Amino acid sequence: MRRTKVFEVRLPGRELEPLASPGHSPRKRGQIIRDRTIGAQGFDRFTSYAVARQGQEVVFAYRSGTRYRVPLEYLLFWYPESHDQDKSKAERPLRILRSRKIADGRMVRIYLSDGKQHDVPWDTVLMACEPRYEHFGGLTSHSKELTKRWDEEGFR
Repeated sequence: MRRTKVFEVRLPGRELEPLASPGHSPRKRGQIIRDRTIGAQGFDRFTSYAVARQGQEVVFAYRSGTRYRVPLEYLLFWYPESHDQDKSKAERPLRILRSRKIADGRMVRIYLSDGKQHDVPWDTVLMACEPRYEHFGGLTSHSKELTKRWDEEGFR
């Protein structure tokens, strides 16, 4: 039986139960997730997804057995151009209503309470959440800066 690893992006001021497997050390020699072997390592598509914590998180699971629990706040930073909502004017807090797998499991569509939706590809989750991924931090200077900031400030 495959052991499931669960990683959680941490937000300041929130007490969260530890979800990472004991003994997990990011970037351990020989454990880097590379594009050329991504399918064999089980990170090329989602096997499941779920909305959690009353729509404030989404959980992405891969064939490898690894799952990532991502807070809505962090997910919205991946799509900054579409969420310039003034929170003081919002009647209700933004939340994830539902999600569904699309593109043969290579993406998950997230539906938000403000009527917007986002298609989240498998590699976006790895770039933002998996330090062992060779493209961790993303491919653009903006995404690398965002990931670096979240990591340094203890959000991960």
